Amino acid sequence: TFYLDNNVLYRAIGLNGDNRKNRILTFIGKCVSSGQILKVSKFTVEEFKETVKVNIRNLQKVPFKKVNYSLFEKYAVDPSIYEYYHKWKANRATYSFELFTTHIFNELDNFYKKFNIEIDYKIPFDENGKEELKIIENYKQEIATAKSNGFEQSHKFDALNTFLIEKLRGENKNTITDTKYFFVSTDQKLRNWDFSRNNYQPIALLPSHWMAILLKYFSSTDDDYSSFISFLKLKTGQPIVNESEL
Repeated sequence: TFYLDNNVLYRAIGLNGDNRKNRILTFIGKCVSSGQILKVSKFTVEEFKETVKVNIRNLQKVPFKKVNYSLFEKYAVDPSIYEYYHKWKANRATYSFELFTTHIFNELDNFYKKFNIEIDYKIPFDENGKEELKIIENYKQEIATAKSNGFEQSHKFDALNTFLIEKLRGENKNTITDTKYFFVSTDQKLRNWDFSRNNYQPIALLPSHWMAILLKYFSSTDDDYSSFISFLKLKTGQPIVNESEL
């Protein structure tokens, strides 16, 4: 069972560009066809809502009327909600932020329905328990240190999801055949933190890692192979101009 991180949801609906969308949808489709169960925790649902609010507020700070969205593709390395918004509103007479927000959540619902993704509101621990809160806070601080940037709230959600997967696993965490729960994320720094903290099966799983396993042991086609190779060819350069300045 794979619980999907917020960054996977962003990519799946195109908020990080069409290339990343196509890659992640190929990965999700391959998981479904090979029998993995896909879920989203209530913590990730909250994180998605919060990060969309923050991004919309940032969009509202920038005065603009008509913007050629292809400028973002040309001058910024990593596509984000700025490019997505200007592309969305390009041929619309009405393009309020309320309509845009509704569009984003409709796209997310369509993604859930297409791949039968369940939102999991069941939490196997006491969210207000002193011991639980202490562990989660420690995880949050460690993740913040490992990442050295990003939103504090995102670190908290990463900590909550990590603790959730630990509780779901119980003692079944020593080998990949015993381990039934993973947290699929594109966050390499989260993966590195999780990988280095103990000798159990890591909780954070990069899509490229599981794709490699599927292509080796399950089945592969030319399209699958091309998609996997594209994971390894992500741009790593720095943007000429960041999107808010652009």
